[in-house]
Amino acid sequence: MLTVLVKMVVGENDYPRFKPLLLSNAATSLTEPGCKFFSVSEKTIEESQQIEFLLYEEYTDMEAFKVHLKTAHFLSFDAETAGMLVSKDVSFYDLIQK
Repeated sequence: MLTVLVKMVVGENDYPRFKPLLLSNAATSLTEPGCKFFSVSEKTIEESQQIEFLLYEEYTDMEAFKVHLKTAHFLSFDAETAGMLVSKDVSFYDLIQK
């Protein structure tokens, strides 16, 4: 099982548009056969008034994640939100216990 952690930061002005797009993408991702779990968390970075989102995703394997990256809903989300991101960091882990 592949675990994917994604940290994304958006400015407070983009937050109202970004959040519903992110939540829609997460919900649709869960309909993919290879996506087994997808959660979204957020926090405000007080110093900058930016919002950081943490995505925790589980896929059956790297191939399932690569399929996810080619789906219409992900490509649409990625295109619509690219200009809103202050930063984005993606990390991969092998799940060893659940």
